[in-house]
Amino acid sequence: MINKLNKFIFRGGWLIPLFLVLYFVLDSSSSPPITELAKIPIQNRNSFSAKIIPEVDLPPEGTRSLFDHIIAQNGGLPYPYEKLIQLVKSLSPENEPINLLIPNGRSLLKGQADNAHPRIVSTADSDSPNSESSIGLAMRGRLFLGFVENASEIEVLSYNEAAGRFEFQLVQNYCANCTPRIVYARRAICTTCHQGATPIFSQRPWNETNGQPETSRAIIDARKDKNPYHEIEIFKPLSQSERYDQLTDVGNFFIGTQRLWLDGCSEKGNDCRRELLSLAFLYLDNAGNFQVNGPEANRLRDIQNKYFPASNNAETKDLPSLAPMALTGNTQISLAGIYIPESDLFNRDPIGEKQGFKGWIRSLFTREIKFGEGAKDNEDLSEFEKLPPLRKELDPLTIRPPKKIISANDIDGIYGIASFFY
Repeated sequence: MINKLNKFIFRGGWLIPLFLVLYFVLDSSSSPPITELAKIPIQNRNSFSAKIIPEVDLPPEGTRSLFDHIIAQNGGLPYPYEKLIQLVKSLSPENEPINLLIPNGRSLLKGQADNAHPRIVSTADSDSPNSESSIGLAMRGRLFLGFVENASEIEVLSYNEAAGRFEFQLVQNYCANCTPRIVYARRAICTTCHQGATPIFSQRPWNETNGQPETSRAIIDARKDKNPYHEIEIFKPLSQSERYDQLTDVGNFFIGTQRLWLDGCSEKGNDCRRELLSLAFLYLDNAGNFQVNGPEANRLRDIQNKYFPASNNAETKDLPSLAPMALTGNTQISLAGIYIPESDLFNRDPIGEKQGFKGWIRSLFTREIKFGEGAKDNEDLSEFEKLPPLRKELDPLTIRPPKKIISANDIDGIYGIASFFY
């Protein structure tokens, strides 16, 4: 037996297990280059919602983003970043804004962040109250910020109530003694990752964030102290990462609800929309006693079956077969029912990737990103592509199947409409 094994190894048989190790550890398959994805023209969806909510870079005439309204109503853009967060907090006194540190993330500016200079992501977790002179701003699930200090740039994703969509903006030249510029970003670039034009975030256990002690300790080791970074505590409870994830899901369903309201009821279905609104208020009034199979809900199902897009009303169980299909802000493919975009990315563990046998093998064939490499801003795509690619299943550029496909027999629209009134 030993002689046979020696002959096997001597004759090159060892290449087979080595190949298998490399195949599983270093799966080199990757998503298409972002430069190619960003060139794909945004196609016109053959739907009512596409006519009402256009996929153009600038907001529709007469509308502005939530971020624009906040800045315009509060004396301009504060600096530094912690003052901007204080402004959001002052408008949202019910709950503290959620702020997380992500030293090794997956954004376009990932090369400009590291453990010593982590990316900051922030979101509001309550709405500003009404006053005697104005209606308060609805911010929960509608405002998301990503600040990279070394890039002097804030990425902004905020809801546009009048247009029924999220807007992508950049605050450029955001640094001391600089003149900042607030611009609308190219949606074709943003939606390569933000597929569905909605907020995105990783899944549990959120190893990229400082909600995990290992990531917090790595930040402290790199910064050589435990002091807050831009007034954000280095150690955060994991519940903060979980809440951030929940708020991206909230924002994600706003867009699905818009499509249910418009496409699910069609251009002529005002009776469908009246029924949806009526049931949403009924649910808000007494959620505990709302009957999902009661006569009112069944009447809505009947009406939706008259208007829903022509389809075979695919159910959620059919989603695995849809995995190869593109569903991004750039490419709209006709599917059965109304799709809810997938806002969750697979969890990535940058520290764990370097540990153990797999980490050692991977380090032999890949290099680490050096701080300052890659894109210096969101338009610097060619430099971004020079960075080592992520594994396909972890790359936000990889096309994701929808989170759910809603059929005419589903009543999710009731809960979606109700969420606009919470």
